[in-house]
Amino acid sequence: MRIIVSIILVHLLSFTYCQVDKSDFLESRAISNRIDSLFYSKNMDGAINYYSENTAKVEHLYSADKHLGLSHIAKSLGKNQIAKEELIRAVKKGIIWKSIFDDDFLSLYNYINSFEDKPFSDSILILFNDISPKKLNSSIPLQLKKIEKNDQKLRNDNRYIDCVAKYYDYIFSDNRDTFNIDSNTIECALEFRKKDSTIIQLFVDIIDSLGFVPDDNIGFGFADINVIVIHTSYYNFTTNLDSLYLKSVFLGTLSPKTYAWYKGYNNSFKHSEPTYYYTYGEDAFNALNFTPDKINLINDKRREIGLPLLPHNIWQRFYSSD
Repeated sequence: MRIIVSIILVHLLSFTYCQVDKSDFLESRAISNRIDSLFYSKNMDGAINYYSENTAKVEHLYSADKHLGLSHIAKSLGKNQIAKEELIRAVKKGIIWKSIFDDDFLSLYNYINSFEDKPFSDSILILFNDISPKKLNSSIPLQLKKIEKNDQKLRNDNRYIDCVAKYYDYIFSDNRDTFNIDSNTIECALEFRKKDSTIIQLFVDIIDSLGFVPDDNIGFGFADINVIVIHTSYYNFTTNLDSLYLKSVFLGTLSPKTYAWYKGYNNSFKHSEPTYYYTYGEDAFNALNFTPDKINLINDKRREIGLPLLPHNIWQRFYSSD
């Protein structure tokens, strides 16, 4: 019975997330990038107004965290109705569960009550209680949380922190033959990689069965999918992750920025030329002294997935938007 239910779930989820028209996708991403640009330039009022005018085109791209951030900004500008609407969107995507896992529920609870509108505050909690059982009928959120928890626990294990850092310096180095690393460090790092790849494989199995990376509509705020995706960049899996991730970008369930970070680390791991140069800091990128034609070629690739174009937004991590 469990297998049958899982098959039905995968079918329903695949049906729900239909491939969007490329032009619609690029328009949505261009709008989202414009909103981020306005925020980055400290034009908060302009950003909120522009978002409000285009909510229907970009809200499916945003995480629970992003909606909560928009709510806070709107409220600080005295736009309480927009702030309430964004808070509702955040709750629907799991922000309350996320605050519980992050041990930050009291802060969220106080923010909900800061509107001094008891009917609204009550409706938020009723909404949470109503949609939580429906979301948790799928075991996916709990599985994702367990994977994230085990992955982070292993990465914070004092036995591995130093040796893994040294090992990846060695792996990413262009001069491995002369790099100073001892056999004990390598053995320690390989032990970590064996354990970590086993954990990450569980995530790969989930997204392989779904056919795409689940966003907060499915994960419901239980886990930081972006971090797990990036951690897959250090391993070779039989699943074609690059194809699956790219599909997820166009479905709107994975941020182009997260995909670009994955590609950047994966390119470094394989010692291949970066695709988007998204993991480069500004100084490191400028030191490459690329010609305008080369930068245009990189921007053509960036444009295809809705990524901000050079020279702007270098070193802007995925959590700064989406």
